[in-house]
Amino acid sequence: MARGIMTSIISYFFLKAGFSLAGSDSSSMKGTTEAFQFIQQNSSGPWLMGIVATGLVCYGVYMFTKARYRQFSN
Repeated sequence: MARGIMTSIISYFFLKAGFSLAGSDSSSMKGTTEAFQFIQQNSSGPWLMGIVATGLVCYGVYMFTKARYRQFSN
């Protein structure tokens, strides 16, 4: 879910930049840093930021575990 939240916010930024008149200006594009700032500006910012950060850490641990114990078939 945390990955989906971050992807949704960044997608919103991309769509907003694409539909704006300044869409040709690359400085109007925003990334993960701005997405985290967007979450922090919310009224429940610290709680939501903690939940998203915990989710992203858990996803990272999952991916490292998946890579470590991956079974290759011949």
